[in-house]
Amino acid sequence: MHSECIEYCIAHRNGSYCPPSHITHLLQPLDVGPFSLPQKVHGNDVGRLTRLGNVDIYKGNFLRHVVKARMKSTTRIIDFGFMAR
Repeated sequence: MHSECIEYCIAHRNGSYCPPSHITHLLQPLDVGPFSLPQKVHGNDVGRLTRLGNVDIYKGNFLRHVVKARMKSTTRIIDFGFMAR
């Protein structure tokens, strides 16, 4: 970690955790929860656009499509998080 990052965390009372590099592959399955729903929503949107004949997803507007999918799925992720408790 850079010293600026450490100073920022201390100043804003944020905790940071740097796992050893040899165990990060064990934590990788935890990525499935937060990223699977946005991926599914994005895939559904791309499928819909393809069926409608509008396949203009390229480097310049890819991020816009991803942000749109993320916004659609964020509410669902929060709802599912509260339902799981």
